[in-house]
Amino acid sequence: MEDSTGSQQAGHSEGEGLRHDMANNVDKVEALFRKAESDLEYMSRKLEDEFRQQLGGNNQLNPSEMMQRLQRIKTEYNSLVQDAEGIKAMQSQMASYFRAQLQTACTAIKALQEKAPQAQITDSTEQEAVVDSILGLRLGEATDPHQGNETEETTKENPAQEPSGKTKKISGNITPELSQADKRARNEGFIPLSEEELQSVSPLVRGRVKLADVNAVYKALFEHFKVNGNSESLTIQDMSKKGLRITGATGEAKLKVLRALKILHMSRNGAVKLL
Repeated sequence: MEDSTGSQQAGHSEGEGLRHDMANNVDKVEALFRKAESDLEYMSRKLEDEFRQQLGGNNQLNPSEMMQRLQRIKTEYNSLVQDAEGIKAMQSQMASYFRAQLQTACTAIKALQEKAPQAQITDSTEQEAVVDSILGLRLGEATDPHQGNETEETTKENPAQEPSGKTKKISGNITPELSQADKRARNEGFIPLSEEELQSVSPLVRGRVKLADVNAVYKALFEHFKVNGNSESLTIQDMSKKGLRITGATGEAKLKVLRALKILHMSRNGAVKLL
């Protein structure tokens, strides 16, 4: 029994000694790592000091800092390259979009020209509108000789029946009814535009403007120039003070319609005056 007890005590003592030795060895290894880190830090600082002493006041970087900066620059460059690729892709998408829109616009203009020959694109929309209005008047005044004969025969057969439409038979002569433009030329007061006159203006000039809005501007200008007797041209600012909405694409279209119908004169700076 005494031998076994002594053996256990001896084994316990040996285990304690082994654990103690392992702990000491671990401490030594940790100390070696700390010393190595300290030595590396010391060497790094020493090299930096030597670089600074050698370079003097040139303010140049040591290789370590240069490598760090180069790494940062490389990262930023890669980011810029990615942004540039994204911008290039966006430009390609926008170019495709505008190309499609341009093709659609060209197709629409071509269809418009086929359906409405008077809407051809010319350098002077005013001249085109005047030609259209003149042609429209001539078409209204022109009379087919066969149609005239038929009218006379109908009148002979039915003496009580008077010819209807825009012409009246007076002493054997056919007199056309005066148009809105003719009435204005005779100074018969304010005569608003008709829908027919508005439609005679090129769609490229009138845009989406409404007849009521054009007549509102026309009436205000008529009262200013004709009724009140003012002769000085009205500027855009003057018309805005009068409450006329003549700015923007739709606002400018109101004045352009009146100009196309030879109702007013508009200068390059936008000043207007009734004719």
